[in-house]
Amino acid sequence: MTTRFSTSLTSCIIAASVMFLAAPNSGRAADEQKPAEQTTPTLEERVQTLEQKAAENDPLATKGFIFTGYARSGFYMTDQGGSTTNDNDGAGFKLPGAGSHWRLGNEWDTYAELGIGKQWNTDDGANFKVLFMPTYKEYNDRDWVEYGSDEAKLTFRQAYAEATNVFGGLSFWAGERYYRRSDIHAIDFYYTGPSGLGGGVGDIPLGPMKLALAWLNSSRGNGLVLDDEGEYTTNNFYIDLYNIGIGPGGLDIQASASWTSDGKVTGTDADGVETVYDVDSENGFNVTAQYGMGKFFGLGDGGFSKVFVQYGTGTSMDFNAGGIWSVGSWNNYQTNIGDASRFRFGTFGVLQMGSFEMMPVFVYEYTDNGADKDSGQTWYTVGLRPEFTINNHFSLQGDWGLDYVDMDGGPSGMMNKFSFAPTIKVGGGFWDRPEIRAFVTYATWDDEFEGMVGGSAYADETSGFTYGMQFEAWW
Repeated sequence: MTTRFSTSLTSCIIAASVMFLAAPNSGRAADEQKPAEQTTPTLEERVQTLEQKAAENDPLATKGFIFTGYARSGFYMTDQGGSTTNDNDGAGFKLPGAGSHWRLGNEWDTYAELGIGKQWNTDDGANFKVLFMPTYKEYNDRDWVEYGSDEAKLTFRQAYAEATNVFGGLSFWAGERYYRRSDIHAIDFYYTGPSGLGGGVGDIPLGPMKLALAWLNSSRGNGLVLDDEGEYTTNNFYIDLYNIGIGPGGLDIQASASWTSDGKVTGTDADGVETVYDVDSENGFNVTAQYGMGKFFGLGDGGFSKVFVQYGTGTSMDFNAGGIWSVGSWNNYQTNIGDASRFRFGTFGVLQMGSFEMMPVFVYEYTDNGADKDSGQTWYTVGLRPEFTINNHFSLQGDWGLDYVDMDGGPSGMMNKFSFAPTIKVGGGFWDRPEIRAFVTYATWDDEFEGMVGGSAYADETSGFTYGMQFEAWW
């Protein structure tokens, strides 16, 4: 990508220079022009000369160009012959209360992240980088979606600068960014996602270990503006201790403390009467410990495995920088957030055995939302995503996932989801992208969730079948 960008920019410089040289009034006075007997270079000769100079002195602006990203898109059809709907934010078959969904053949949207940046590498080994990442999402309702409609969303997810390997190997950053996220690919689940606006320092040496510190905040753009205070905001202070060598793998411990602003807000009550409400400050903390190693618990030819355990309370119980918000209008935010908590345990990885690879996943989560009654919810998911490589450009993959949800005072039950996807891809590995898939997906769920899974197309159903094609890429 750097070469193509450099070539394009060079061509623009050459074309502009040629137009300038070829102009009849190029800025030279008549008495400064060359004598008539001298041979004037042809257009082709001047282009060749400029190309040689550009090759010898590549403009600094074209060096260190960064272009990175992720994208997916496809079409999804129901077993009734219609297209799928966006009732569930494009998540496809997903059980209410579940923290994620099994994603293969089950992403009813178009989504793209395009990272554009510049990197400077200095002679003393320090590196500087800026990165901007616009993000786009639509729900595949039609082939022309206007920005600003309910079906299309455009935002910036990252815009930050970072300096690495300075002052003896330290790193510094400021702006909006994805910060030390951890995810499970098969279910598109970020079990830690402290991303947002802030700044920090990392790679602080502590013997063989390293330490990172960061301060992030988020207002969520929720419209809750405090009188004389500004927008309701969650502040987060993060500590991450990593590169802790234990046995065949490494341990990473991440902890954070958070607190929210307080004040008063003026609004209207249920009768339309203007009222001043008190908004109390809340706080919380969380801690995550995860252990990773090469191979899948020592099995197979390669791959990896991870085990993690998490506990969070109050405004930090969801393990991201956004804080906890109640469902509903702004005046319903006054809940018992300080009494809320969440416990989570999980394990996953990739098992590699020759041409066969598989990602097993298990996650258990219990949430107490802090309410006086019916406050508990249990969710767990277990499943597999296998892939068998036929050759470097063709594979057969699928997944099976079971989700179980039990809500105090609400429905409880499970959903099974199966997908099969013949795939054409750039390489023969589990992580190789881009890939183009044809797929079929079948899901079935318990009666208690009738009308709550799969959107309006399955409003009176307890099972559903979809099919279609999708591409996925990252670079």
